[in-house]
Parts: sequence; structure tokens; C-alpha cells
Amino acid sequence: MNAARNNPRTTKEAISEDLTETKDGKRKQENQSATKHEDIYETFISRTTEGICRYELKDPFSINDPKEKQIEALYESAVIVECNDAMAKMYGHKKAIDLVGERLKNLTVPNEKNDSLFSAFIELNYRLSEVEISYSVGENTTYFLHDCIGILRDQKLTGLWVLQRDITSQKLIEATLAKTRNQLNFALAAGSVGTYVWNFKTNKITWTKVQESLYGLKEYSFKGTLEDWLSFIHPQDAEPTRRAIENSIRERKELSVEFRIFWPDGSVHWILSRANTIFNNKGEPQEMSGINIDISERKFKEQIILENEERFKALVQNSFDVITVFNHEGTITYQSESIERVLGYAAKQRLGENIFEKSLVHPDDLETEKKLFESCLQQPSKYIQTELRMLHKDGSYRIMEVGCINLLNNSSIQGIIKNYRDITKRREIEKQKEEFIGIASHELKTPVTSIKAYAQILHDTLIEKEDFVSADLLLRMDHQIDRLTSLISDLLDVTKITEGQLILKKEKYDLTELINEVVSDLQMTTKRHKIITELQEIKPITGDKERTAQVIVNLLSNAIKYSPSADKIIVKTTPTENEVIVSIQDFGIGISKEMQKKLFRRFFRVTDESTRTFPGLGLGLFIATEIVRKQHGRIWVESAPNEGSTFCFTLPYHF
Repeated sequence: MNAARNNPRTTKEAISEDLTETKDGKRKQENQSATKHEDIYETFISRTTEGICRYELKDPFSINDPKEKQIEALYESAVIVECNDAMAKMYGHKKAIDLVGERLKNLTVPNEKNDSLFSAFIELNYRLSEVEISYSVGENTTYFLHDCIGILRDQKLTGLWVLQRDITSQKLIEATLAKTRNQLNFALAAGSVGTYVWNFKTNKITWTKVQESLYGLKEYSFKGTLEDWLSFIHPQDAEPTRRAIENSIRERKELSVEFRIFWPDGSVHWILSRANTIFNNKGEPQEMSGINIDISERKFKEQIILENEERFKALVQNSFDVITVFNHEGTITYQSESIERVLGYAAKQRLGENIFEKSLVHPDDLETEKKLFESCLQQPSKYIQTELRMLHKDGSYRIMEVGCINLLNNSSIQGIIKNYRDITKRREIEKQKEEFIGIASHELKTPVTSIKAYAQILHDTLIEKEDFVSADLLLRMDHQIDRLTSLISDLLDVTKITEGQLILKKEKYDLTELINEVVSDLQMTTKRHKIITELQEIKPITGDKERTAQVIVNLLSNAIKYSPSADKIIVKTTPTENEVIVSIQDFGIGISKEMQKKLFRRFFRVTDESTRTFPGLGLGLFIATEIVRKQHGRIWVESAPNEGSTFCFTLPYHF
């Protein structure tokens, strides 16, 4: 301290040195701070994904020049002097240095769109904000969101700062969305699907053109309110529709409601409306958007189906047939109401019952019912028939004609259907008829036999008197008596068959010899046909010889009768290990497949134009079938129209 006082120069120098050090320190700190900020700035510029660049104009132009001249100068004079890597990459370069020196006209192609952007840039005092521009290389186009600020000095534009963001992905998404929206609108229009949006803030409902067309309205004629909407809806459906909308909003669930509407022309149509509601963070409904679809055709079909179901139900309930549906175990899953009228049981009483555990079938017919059910299971979709006696609620048994078909694989039925028809009265009438036929046949047989005897005596007498004309007439009468006798015999046989009284004899005989005898007798009745036999050696047959001869006579007689234009008939025998097959082939009119199914039934006769001239009661084949069946044989026919017929039957060597 004393040294400083004693030496003023030293003190002044010390102060000066202190001040100098202080100034240098501040300058140093400022430089360090500037360097730091510059580093931060350069880091930001290099790392940002936004493109940043600065253009300099080699020939700055006056802002007072005409607009067209300024735009031309921008294209020609503006050159990039600095940029970041992000900007370089936007134009297909790897590093910023690769983009430096590029002219504006090489990056922004002069065209009407870009000219308008630069025009706006000039008009807005050399500023643009978030303007969309594009850059194309070949078929590839890149889209940018562009910010631009002009650098002005002394009323001249000397440069530009550009900030740019790549929005190509966004544009592609927007293009895809637009395409999808157009496709959706096209699909909605093609599919007659109308759309609507209900803004709850404005309480305004917006309809599309298709939506208005669904209501029969002209374009833009919908007033846009809920009340206007409800005014088109059928009065019976308006309030339920309003409640459905309110419930959908309150419960935050999808709206799905069907209602009828009136078109301006008075016609009624059905609409399906489906919609969802958008809510804000407070849970308040903001907007409902949905679709309307015309479902008139579907509802019309549903109505037809419903009416048909009701009609079918009424038909089933009032049918004379009892209709029952079973599962595969025989449990009743459906019972028609008609069972009460036919058998006295309530339909509900039978539901769930198993026919094998609580059967209404007569004990003697249980095995028949079981076989019928098994046959149905084994032969899906085939209709099988039989007869059963079934117990009425009053304790009596009714004869039922039963038809059964397996529809377990039918998705609509999924069951075995049985139809029961009460044929008790029919069978009683048939029994009375058969009794009458049997009595009448027996009563007729004796006088006819007497008439034949008297005719033969009278014929012989007339021959002795050489009255040949009268004798010939008596011979013809005798042939007619034979026909009448044959008819009476057939009627008696039918009566015996239906009453189960057709008894066959058992005796051993030579079938070949029997066939030759029958052929010899019948050959005498036809001059046109040659009956050819092709008989193989067979073992003796044990059976009813006379009844078998009756079968052969019937088949040969039919062959002669139904082949009037042919000249031959062939009779064959074919022995097998356990039986012999007899076949009689004619070359006559033939029989259709449809007729063949009924051919062996009682009283059935082929009734078409070609057979109306052939007489008969239709009993011969029925009787022949029963005779063969009782000897454990089979009978069938192979035929086609205009190609002749071959009737075959088999006989076991022993029965």
C-alpha cells in the first residue's frame, strides 16, 4: 500500500492493467457464448427433418419491377448457397453440398401453377406460408409444404429463406382415401345405400342424393330436421323409431331399426337404418352418422314366407293326415294337431314321447313299425309305405296307411317324417266289396257251369242233326262262357288272396314239361304268333303246379294280347344254384317306367292310347304276383315303350 502511494505510476498502470483484463474477459465470454449458440444452431439445422435452404439472387431486382419480370428473374437468378442435408435429400441428393449451386428453375419447374405461387409471394410482401408445391422426376412426384421469406435490401430482393416439409406420404394417403371414398360412394349408390349425418350441435341432418332417392324425394328437398324425417315414416312406426334413436344415444350402442315409409306417390317402402353416435370427452353426443337401406324386397319375401308358413300350418292342422316328425331315436319332435281329430290324443301329449317306449301301434304290428323305421334310417329321402293298426284314445284300433321319409339331412326339417291316414272305413268298404264279390262269384259259378254243360249237350245235338251254323254259334257261346268262368275264377282268387285264404299245394313236378304243355295249349289260340321255347335242363320243382301253370298262362296270354303286330314270343328258363328264372319275351307295345311301378297292383290296367282296345279287369298280374310270392319267388318286368316287354319270375327248387 505504501509502495503504491509512493509510486503513482505504478498504481495507474495497475488500474489500467485491471481494466484491460476485465474487457478481455467479457469479450472472451461473448465470443464463447456466440460460438455456443452457433453450434446449437448448426446442430438444429443439421438434425431437423425439415428442409432449410437460402437462395441468393445473382442479379438482385427491384421490388418495383413488373411482376412478370420479377418472376422471370427469380427462376433465372436464384441459386442455393447453403442448405441442410434434409433439404438435399428432398431433391434426391445425399448431402447438402450436392444441392448447393442449384438454380431455382431446376427445382421448381416454370409452369402456370408455380407462376401463381410466385405471384402470391410477391403480392404478400415476399412471404408465403404453408403453400403446397411439387417436384417431379420422371413419373415420380414429391410434394412439399413450403414456407418462404424474401431478403430485402435497399428496395431490392437479394435472397430467399426457404423452410420445406415433405408431405408426399400424406398426399398418397389422401389420394388413397379419396379413391376409397369415391369407390365407397359408388358402391353405396350402386347398392342403393343412402347415408346421413346428424350434427347435434346444429341439430341439422344432412342426407346424400341416394338417401333422398330412397324416400322418393327430389334432390335437396329434405329439410334436414328429425321431425321432417319422422314425417315420412309410417304413423305406427314413427314413435318406435324415435325411441330406438333415443335408446341408441342413451345406451351408447349401435342403432339398428326397421320402419315403413310413405313416398310422395303414396307407396309404402321398408327401410333399415343403422348408425353410430360420436361423443366428446364429457360424454355428450356430438354427431350421429349412419346408412339407410331399402329392404322392401326382403320384407315382401318375408311376408310371403310368413303367409306360406301360416297357410302350411293351417293345412297341416286341418289335414286328414296325422303328421309326426321324429329324431333318429324315434322321439317325437313335432306332432300335428290333427292327431286329436284322428286318434283322440292332444298333440302336446305326444311331444317328447318315444314311439318304441310308448307306442300306439297294435302289438302284432310292432315289428312292422320297427322295420319301417329302420328302412327309413337306411334309405334317406326314399318314401316308404306300410299299414299299421293304431290305438285310438277310446280303446279301439284304427287301420292307418303310413308313409315315412328320412329328412334328417335336410337343414329345414332335420327329422324323419311320418304321415298317418285313417283308412279304417276304406278297408271296411273293401272288405264288404270283397265279401260281395266272393259271394257273387260262388253264386255265379254253379249256374255258369250248368250253362256250359247244357251248351255242350246242345252243340253235340246240333252236330248230329248237321245244323252246323247253329252248332258254330253255340261253340262261340261256349268260348264266351269260358271267358266268364275265367273272370269268376280270378275274382274268387282275389277274394282268397285278400282274406289270406289262398292256399298252395306242395308237389314235385317237372317245370319244363309244364311249360311245354301250357305253350302247346296256347299255341292253338294264336295263328299269328310262333311261341319259341329255349328251355335248359333244370332240377324238379317242389311247389303248386296248377298255380304255377296259371302264372305262365297269364303271362303268355298278355304277351299274345299286347303284341298284335309281332310274330313271335320267346319263353326261356335259366337255372341257378337255388332257383330257376322263367322269362317270357314279347315284341309288342312295351310299357313305360311310370306304368311299371303300378303294373302288379290289383285292378290296375295300363291306360294310354295304345292299350284302350285291350280288354281285362287288371287282376291277372296281381294274382300271378301273389302266387309267385307265396312260393318265395320274385316277379318283375323289363320294358320300354315300342320295344316289347320281358316278364320274369323266379321259383326256388323248394319252398
